[in-house]
Amino acid sequence: MKKKRMLSIVVFLVIAILVYVKFESIIKANTEEKKTEMVAQTKTTKELSPEPPNPNEEPGWQRYTKNDPLGIFMDAEQKLELRYKFGSSEESQVDQPFVTGSLQGNYGMSAVVPNVYLHDYSKFDVAPPGNPPQLIEVGDVNALERGDDYQGPNTSSPILLSWITDTGEAKTIYKNDPDLTLSNINLYRKTEADQTTTTMLKYNWQMSKGFFKGYLFQATNVLKPYNGTIRVETYLKNITPADANKPVLKNITLNSHYPIGLGYRSEAGETNPIFYLGNNRGLYMEYENHLRLTYRLNYFFNVPNPVTNWIGASTLVGSWSSDNPSASKEQIAEAESKNFLNGHYIFNGITGAGNEKDNGKAGTNVPEPPFWANLAKKDPAFSMKSSVKESFEIGDTISYAFNIGLQKIDDVPSIMLDDTEGFRLKGENTYSLKGQWFDNDSTEIDLFYSVDGGAVKGPYRQRTTPDMLGQGIEFSIDLTEPGDLKPQDHEIEVYAKDLPEEGTGLEPTESNHEVLKLVYVDDDPKIELEETMGAILPGGYKVKGRYTGKDEKYKPATISYKKTTDPDSKYKEMTVVNSPNETFEFTIPEKDMPDANGTYVFSIRAENKYGVLSNVEDVMLSNKQTKPKFVLSDKSKDNLLNQTAKEYPIEFASFTHTGLFYPLTVQYKVDDEKEWQRMTDQPVGAMTAVLTDVTEGPQTIKLPASKLSFGENHVVHFVVSDRFGILSDEQTVSFNMPGKPVIESLDKETDFSMGVDYTVAGTVSLTDAYFPFTFYYKIGTGAYKEVTMAEEPNETSGKFSFIIPKEELPRGVKHVIEIKARDRFAQESNSATLTLEGIRKSDVIVKFIDDAEPPQSIAKDITFTQEIGTSIDLKKENSVLDVIEELKKKYEQILPDPTRVVEFTDDSTTIEYKFKGRLTYVSFPEAFDFKLNVASYKKIRIDDPTVIGMPLVVSDTRASSPGWSLKVKLTEELLNEDGRTTLRNAVRYKSGETETILNDQALKIAQNLKPGEYNVSKDWNPEGNGFKVEIAPGAVNALGKYHGEILLELGETP
Repeated sequence: MKKKRMLSIVVFLVIAILVYVKFESIIKANTEEKKTEMVAQTKTTKELSPEPPNPNEEPGWQRYTKNDPLGIFMDAEQKLELRYKFGSSEESQVDQPFVTGSLQGNYGMSAVVPNVYLHDYSKFDVAPPGNPPQLIEVGDVNALERGDDYQGPNTSSPILLSWITDTGEAKTIYKNDPDLTLSNINLYRKTEADQTTTTMLKYNWQMSKGFFKGYLFQATNVLKPYNGTIRVETYLKNITPADANKPVLKNITLNSHYPIGLGYRSEAGETNPIFYLGNNRGLYMEYENHLRLTYRLNYFFNVPNPVTNWIGASTLVGSWSSDNPSASKEQIAEAESKNFLNGHYIFNGITGAGNEKDNGKAGTNVPEPPFWANLAKKDPAFSMKSSVKESFEIGDTISYAFNIGLQKIDDVPSIMLDDTEGFRLKGENTYSLKGQWFDNDSTEIDLFYSVDGGAVKGPYRQRTTPDMLGQGIEFSIDLTEPGDLKPQDHEIEVYAKDLPEEGTGLEPTESNHEVLKLVYVDDDPKIELEETMGAILPGGYKVKGRYTGKDEKYKPATISYKKTTDPDSKYKEMTVVNSPNETFEFTIPEKDMPDANGTYVFSIRAENKYGVLSNVEDVMLSNKQTKPKFVLSDKSKDNLLNQTAKEYPIEFASFTHTGLFYPLTVQYKVDDEKEWQRMTDQPVGAMTAVLTDVTEGPQTIKLPASKLSFGENHVVHFVVSDRFGILSDEQTVSFNMPGKPVIESLDKETDFSMGVDYTVAGTVSLTDAYFPFTFYYKIGTGAYKEVTMAEEPNETSGKFSFIIPKEELPRGVKHVIEIKARDRFAQESNSATLTLEGIRKSDVIVKFIDDAEPPQSIAKDITFTQEIGTSIDLKKENSVLDVIEELKKKYEQILPDPTRVVEFTDDSTTIEYKFKGRLTYVSFPEAFDFKLNVASYKKIRIDDPTVIGMPLVVSDTRASSPGWSLKVKLTEELLNEDGRTTLRNAVRYKSGETETILNDQALKIAQNLKPGEYNVSKDWNPEGNGFKVEIAPGAVNALGKYHGEILLELGETP
């Protein structure tokens, strides 16, 4: 069966439209999705001036006196040996130069210089003039200028030191300074786990004159094989005796200068023979000997604890020495000192940058130094320096390292990795393995790699052009997790095979094998300071704390600070820790706190070897500390105790303090407690980089209720503390016990004993009382019983009611009932008395029933109480008639009204009016007014009609309702009042994203599967679903009022 309802649609052109619109209500749930910062600042591991190895404390070191060379073979055939030692590579110099702790015989300063060179065991046929051919060995490939004590070996010169004088002049001490003396020279060696040998030379140096007179330094150089290269570590430690009373050294850099030689003496005008390795990896130079064999010298700077600045330029003396052949040693040393920090030659001052700033392309020449322009011959060299150490105190160390590699360039392919030690942060699933390959005769090679000795993967074909043969060609292979990598450390082995041209009959030749040690970084560094505030004192402020990391492999970690109160301040590295659990200390210099009456904040953080940052801790230094302030809300100053509460909300109206001192922490103590308790989980505000007052709030702080015992009043004292521990003035909040509940009155204090369930009603006092209440009653001399209440007392009015079962109240017997209440804290009220007299009365109970299976009550029962023997005519009782009329709106009455008069007898009488549920409209609109609209040749769209009449409400009271559906169809198109002009296809219905033009076919617009009332109108919305009117451009042919009709059909099934 369908229930139909005809509705009108009215349109006025100039133009006004009425139409029905139905919207579906759509509820969308919007969901919204900070610890140690794991950020690698650079892909090079960091080490801040770690201490040099200590042979007296570290196992494995042995004192050594014979200065013979050590070596590692670079190829499987053992024809290329990379050798390393201190001093000259000449075999005649191999003896014991340091046995007494000082230089022996004719050894000069170059005897303490680290030296790396390549010995080629290959033999070649040569035919000396007038002699038969003979096999000769290639021999050493190095850059020694034998006998020249200022040129030295190819890899290094003794340590240089630069500084800024009080007048701002940059100066350098060079090794040839005649006032420089060396002492306590000791040579050590140590066999490593991979059976290679590390060698180390330690010596003291000091100046007999000048600015550095009285200072003593310990120099350390370490030579260590590392993946086919030699790692050269350089350390300088200030070991000046404390009783020397020397001032703290300021603005110091550690420097090194490496004249190359390699037989290169070019004519003026030719380019610099030093080239970039590319990607800021370093520099290289090639050398061809008399047998036309090519060798390549590589300086790698992207290593742990790298140098800061590096340049491929010229020797220190350059043309000056050739123009002054009779110059004394002192004059040469002076020239060298001046040239090192002279941008015309090498670095432009103590902070000058080098070639690292260019990030030059691989294989391109580095820029020539300016003074080379008209030089008759050019002596290339490598120079480097550390960053400026602003303070070089007793016990401090400056250090850096680089790797040296020498390779032979021939027809056998070779490879070189950008890094021989890399790292990958947790969360980085890709690592790019990068390097260069070399070959003199093949333009194609295949690359192969394996992880931790596992299966070999490849080939990865690489190609170049003939003009690039013999040069370094870059390659890159991406290793991924999962696949190649796991969350652990790995060793990646890489090699290449060339591809001979077809028809040559040659077999592919295999390159050297290179190994990359890839470290997996999963660190969580933390620092904790001993103090977070202090005073500004002469000499600076000493910061002390503890560093905690996860593993030894992440050491060393650098500790840095910056001046937070200076927005331009950068973090400065101050000290290093060499254990995953170690204390540290350093001094913030006095110069960072120029105003003794000022306030300064410094941020401290740690950074592990791989660039992972710790938490940041701040230190506030001031000689006049300002207190934070707060204002409590008036409504939070007086509170009632609540025995069941878990916490008490305390509202703070505002907090005021210096911006840099936020966040604040609320602290409290109860009554006479001595110690403040910190509410650490509820910080207030956020730090802002200002030294002016910042106001935050309001904010509600939750006080644990467990701190306040119930049964007595309390006073809670509050202060706020800034992040440096400075406390505000104290304020208090009171917590008082609630008053006891009072039953103010009963609605009836006397009534009649009718033998029915009796409702007790009354009012309980709200003064200081807590809900919910529990009620008790006793009848006569019986015991009190707890009431199970259907509804709790009203918290606004205090009204309550409960039922005493009829079984406890025999009919006609007098009953005296005592009633009490208890609040949630078991506080008992006064007693109220209800008396039920024994006069005999009876009830007629009228019920309204849905005659379903099972029957259900559909309206509240009506009870009439009169004396036994009297009667009542229900057809005259308005209370009954009103209920019947209201139910007829939703139900069909199936039992006629009783015609007899009902008498009151000894037992209660029940009268039932029975109804049957039905599906019907409760209310509906008469029309929709689409208001006045102006006719136009443009499209006209109206989405917001005015509903005329009642809302559209459907009621379904059927006992076993399967649901219902509501459909609509257009029964009359929009027709002008002239009776002729029609607007077709104008009335539409929108549902979701679908909009349908209404016609004479029924369209479902709503359905409901649940019984009860459903307000269809509440879902209508101008921006969403429902009826619309849309008139196409130019479709209006007549102005005036338009009228149409739609038919709504209510179906008894969905």
